[in-house]
Amino acid sequence: MKFTIESRKKVKELAFVAGICPTVDVGGHFRGGGYGMMSRKFGENSGAEVQFSTYGGKLSDISESETPFPHRAGNIFMIEYAVYWGNIENSQRNVAWSRKFYVYMVKYVSKSPRTADFNYRDLDLEVNNVNGSTSYAHARIWGERYFKNNFERLVQVKTKIDPTNFFRNEQSIPPLLSQVYNLFE
Repeated sequence: MKFTIESRKKVKELAFVAGICPTVDVGGHFRGGGYGMMSRKFGENSGAEVQFSTYGGKLSDISESETPFPHRAGNIFMIEYAVYWGNIENSQRNVAWSRKFYVYMVKYVSKSPRTADFNYRDLDLEVNNVNGSTSYAHARIWGERYFKNNFERLVQVKTKIDPTNFFRNEQSIPPLLSQVYNLFE
């Protein structure tokens, strides 16, 4: 069955079985157009993936402070760029491809500053110190891009719940050391 723009206007909700990509007046899977231009510019990378997650609707009705996912106003899509490869020899080439594509997309995405979702990690935003002693000021670099206005509150929670920073990763929120010392006095 072909869904056209006109038929889409008559139906409030459409859902498709996973793996089926019906035509909505633009062709099935990405072909030609923007995708063709991107593949000519960046070459084919069989392990590359670009995922668009739509925003809006009921999500916009929920306050940024009510969930760990604060990205709301003015965003139409969240775009995830991912590159997968098996051989370590391909690492440099694939990371370079990913960064080149990321730079190309700058003109199409949010700015001032660009933001990210913690589940779609962007290690180019900056990372914690390897020894785990990252300062609050350093963590703010990526923390505010991931959590926006929730970052300050999450730092307070982290300080209270995990003052020794046992649960951490390369971009986790560190506890406030000045308050940690007060907890143990």
